[in-house]
Amino acid sequence: MLESAHMADDFGEAKMPSVEERLSFLEGKGDEHGRGLHYVREALFSLEQRVTHLDEKIDRRLDPVDRRFEALDQKMDHRFDAVDGRFEVFEQEMDHRFDAVDRRFEALDQKMDHRFDAVDGRFEVLEQEMDHRFDAVDRRFEVLDQKMDRRFDALDKKIDTKIWSVVGIQIALLLAVIGALLR
Repeated sequence: MLESAHMADDFGEAKMPSVEERLSFLEGKGDEHGRGLHYVREALFSLEQRVTHLDEKIDRRLDPVDRRFEALDQKMDHRFDAVDGRFEVFEQEMDHRFDAVDRRFEALDQKMDHRFDAVDGRFEVLEQEMDHRFDAVDRRFEVLDQKMDRRFDALDKKIDTKIWSVVGIQIALLLAVIGALLR
């Protein structure tokens, strides 16, 4: 409409658009923008659906990881309980052995004072064996603790990598949609 208003009239002069023509032009532009707003709303709705879908997908993928972590935690609890049980049995056995050694010492002390040095030497050997056994157990626990730390660190890294990957994808999608909307 404005183009026709700028055209020369019969006398070759440029004609200034009237207020009605300007108002009509602006109404046309308003209607045009109104139709475009509908597409923006549809795009935002579509984006919201995609984000919801991605969020559900993340939840579905993290659920098995959570279950695996819980299973691993339970497995470790069972193993620690088993080790504790073994140590209790070992401690009871050692208590029985020490009780037996104490009885031997009492009997030997009453019967023969001259053999006390020999029995004392045996006790030192037994103590050294116990030290070696406890040292071996301590080393085993250190190795087990290091293995568990490495496994938990690896699991944490995998989870972090997957979470940041998904967050990066969501951000990239969001930026792409926003970029498309701004064009």
